[in-house]
Amino acid sequence: MPAARGSTTKLVAIAEVTAGTTPATPTMLEMVVKSFSPRATNNVITDNAIRSHPFTDRILAGTNVMEFGLEYNLDQNHDLLWETFFGQAYSSNTLKFVDALKTLSMESQTGGTLAKFDHYLGSMFSSMGISVSASDTEPVAISMSGRAMTSTLDDAATIATAVTGAGVLDPFTFIGGALTIGGAATKIMSGTINLERAVDPLMEVGSANPTEFVPGACKASGNLTVAYRDAAMSDIFEGFTQSAQVYTFSSADGTKSRALTFPKTRFLSFGRSITSRGIRTQEISWEAEYDTSSATVLSVVKDDV
Repeated sequence: MPAARGSTTKLVAIAEVTAGTTPATPTMLEMVVKSFSPRATNNVITDNAIRSHPFTDRILAGTNVMEFGLEYNLDQNHDLLWETFFGQAYSSNTLKFVDALKTLSMESQTGGTLAKFDHYLGSMFSSMGISVSASDTEPVAISMSGRAMTSTLDDAATIATAVTGAGVLDPFTFIGGALTIGGAATKIMSGTINLERAVDPLMEVGSANPTEFVPGACKASGNLTVAYRDAAMSDIFEGFTQSAQVYTFSSADGTKSRALTFPKTRFLSFGRSITSRGIRTQEISWEAEYDTSSATVLSVVKDDV
């Protein structure tokens, strides 16, 4: 039998109402990704009783962990993944990072002669990274990581009643990007945004899988690389001034966008490297603070007209 290929694999997903339970007759959405990397682990129980030899005597099955990572280009296809991580659905084209946990049922469909289906139920995300660089030859990059409550691999049948295809996608590029800091347009060479949500798996006697995922602390932070040429903007960085930041990413054809607003950010570190005879750069790190007016650290406005 020929080996399975990535080119015949499709990842589909649907939001869950009850964590770990796929909705009845699900119409799942195709997720176009650059990579999907699930990894199953069994945290084994080791019998270390002293016996008449120096070796491990017994290794017993313990708790199950299914972790995964996703990488994809920023485009209009991945709203479902963002809603899951942020903890709420878009409302009037606005999404907020809130204190809630949403889950997905995901299915990896392996085509070709193998024709098998891997299922990941109760899937949630604990981290999300956004990266943009003016020297990149690729679109704006997104990476996410998370874990599932339960998983079954190599099933013979799909759990999807139907699949809605991703359609034509127009990735967002750095050319359509913009940033304002404190309301002032700011040119950057590169930037990263890191979002984290601590999640505790609730393990209870009688099961090798978590009963539920319990959300914990959330954090939003990032880094900027800026050319050293604007004294006024440098004063904001080196003064560690609290400032709002608004990142806007647009599609290559300019018809779609995502605007990410951090109402309050605090600059944490500031450096000016001299590494060549060319451009001098400033490297800045920052972290977002909770804003009582918007009740979040981050909100996203989408425009797909």
